[in-house]
Amino acid sequence: MSSLTAYGALRTWLEANWFTTALRFENEDSYPPADGSAFVFFETIGGVFDQISIGAGSPDANLWREQGLAIFTCCVPNGVGVELARSYAQTLAHALKGLQLAPGLTCQQMEIRPGEPFGDGGNYYGIPLITSWYRDE
Repeated sequence: MSSLTAYGALRTWLEANWFTTALRFENEDSYPPADGSAFVFFETIGGVFDQISIGAGSPDANLWREQGLAIFTCCVPNGVGVELARSYAQTLAHALKGLQLAPGLTCQQMEIRPGEPFGDGGNYYGIPLITSWYRDE
């Protein structure tokens, strides 16, 4: 799991900038939307902390880098094809390209992965967009 700082920065950005579909988050909201509409499911993984600089004094004074992944699964009703879900993933990828968020979080490499059924009910198909990120502290 990523740090709460990284999760909060990414979630705040997503909520402020994505209005195309409903949003769903880990262990929140009853998903999928009751009306059967498309949505984006957001989660982060990571939390690897690595010392980047040496010689700044104590280890706390050095630069530390946290790294992780943000996963935006673009979900559409099963049976409607993949074009709509892929278009959502592509739109998100363009918005995330080179994104820098306070405090020190930068989005890097992105990958749109193959889709698969999403959730237990079999009513949705999801295309995940995965972006790597790092945060310097």
